[in-house]
This record gives sequence, C-alpha cells and structure tokens, in this order.
Amino acid sequence: MKHILKLLALTFVTLLVIGFSLADNSSADGNLEEKKDIHYKMLNTVDYFESVKGNFDYKNSILDVDVNIDYKVKTGNSNSKPSSKVVIQNKEISTEHIYDGEDIIEKNLKKETYKKADMAKRKVKIKDKNKVIEARYQRKDNGEKVYIYRPDTIMAGMASMSIFPQEIALGFLEDYDNWSIASETQMNGHNAVVIEGSFNDYYQQKHRAITFELFVDKDTGVILQLNEYDKQGKVVTSLETKSIKFNTEIKGSNFSTKVPKGFEKVKSK
Repeated sequence: MKHILKLLALTFVTLLVIGFSLADNSSADGNLEEKKDIHYKMLNTVDYFESVKGNFDYKNSILDVDVNIDYKVKTGNSNSKPSSKVVIQNKEISTEHIYDGEDIIEKNLKKETYKKADMAKRKVKIKDKNKVIEARYQRKDNGEKVYIYRPDTIMAGMASMSIFPQEIALGFLEDYDNWSIASETQMNGHNAVVIEGSFNDYYQQKHRAITFELFVDKDTGVILQLNEYDKQGKVVTSLETKSIKFNTEIKGSNFSTKVPKGFEKVKSK
C-alpha cells in the first residue's frame, strides 16, 4: 500500500532523474534510423494523438504493486485544454485523479477524501529543438549526467507509464547497443514493434531485472506492453494494455474537478 501511495504522489511533483550511463548511441545491427524513430516517438508521444482512452494492468512484484489503471486524456493539441482522468483500483484502493487544464483533484473513493492543487501557472510549451533525442541527454557543469524531461502537460500520473513513457524511453533505450527491434506484430488493433533489451548495471540494481521487452505502438510511441525479467527469466514488472483507442470523443464532463459532496479535504502536513 505504501508503495502505491508513493507512486500516486508523483502526480504532484516534477521529477529530475539522474542518468548514470550515458553511452555512445552507436548500433551495429543496421536499423539505427528505425531505432531513432521509435525512441523519438516514445519521448514525445503526446504529439501524435489528440485524445486517448484505455485501460491497463500494472504489476511490480518488487514493490508489491498490482493495480488496474483506467484513463481518459486530451493532449490539448487542438486548441483545447490538456486534461486527464485516471482511475487506479485494486481490492484495497480506489483513487480518481482528474486534471482539467488548471486544477488537479485527487480523490480517495474508499475513504471519501480529496486533495487539490492549482496547476494553472505551470503551462509550458516545449520548443521543437528541445524534443530531439540528443537534447534529452545532457551534463551539468560539474560533469554529472542528467536526463532532461519534457514538461508533463497532460498530468496523467501512473497512466503516463503507457501513454507518455519518456522516463522509460530515456533510461531503457539510452544505449542503442543494449536493445534491438526484434519484430513487428498486431496488438490491441495497432501495429506494434517488439523491442528486446538488456538493462545496464544501474537499472539492474534499481529494477532487480536483467532484461526487458516492450511492445510499442509504431505510430505514437505508446507502450502497449512491458515485461521486465530477472536472472531466472521470471517477470518481476509488467504492464499489459487491455484496451486503447486514439482520437475518439471524450466528454468534457469527465474532467470536472468539483469536490464531491461529503468528501473531506486531506490536510497538508
């Protein structure tokens, strides 16, 4: 439970993740341009669709997390406000996270409590030159290596693991010699590329996994399925999409941040 709550709390903060193995992005398997294309799309998924709604299961045996995540998202690419609604559930929890382009409300549906944050001042438009792969891997003045995150305009919380997976793209795909595009397949009605790779030492320790497998929508860079394997070949972390639809109508009423009647505000510590 504590681990799930920590993951939920990420929707209220901006993260800067330090990279530990900025390697030469060379490739010996002859499909460098194809790799760059899918890498770029995974870093910038929200440029490739107007809206998306779907559902996936996420399991992490190391953190003891097993949840179902249902989401509805508008990117704001058509002169509308970016907005999101994400429902996270299992037998123990039921939370609802809504962003209307200005405010975020996070509701605990079981306890009937909520917390709210004003995000209107964080509207940021990223320049095209800052979207490119090379711009996302930099060094500080002291030589420390860092990953540069694109501003999260959709504020989709845990749903971003699938629909805006820049953290996975930055870390997993950094060294092109450590992964390959193994094949293409059909998944959830979409053309997907199958990526197979190995983690560097840092990620092996952090994720307690040795290898990974990604099924990525070829047109948008959205992750449809993720498997991370330990030394014994056991899946320790997985993401499995149950349904997903792009560019379908989503009613604005889904994104209301009005406080439900009877809900108690969680006091800030």
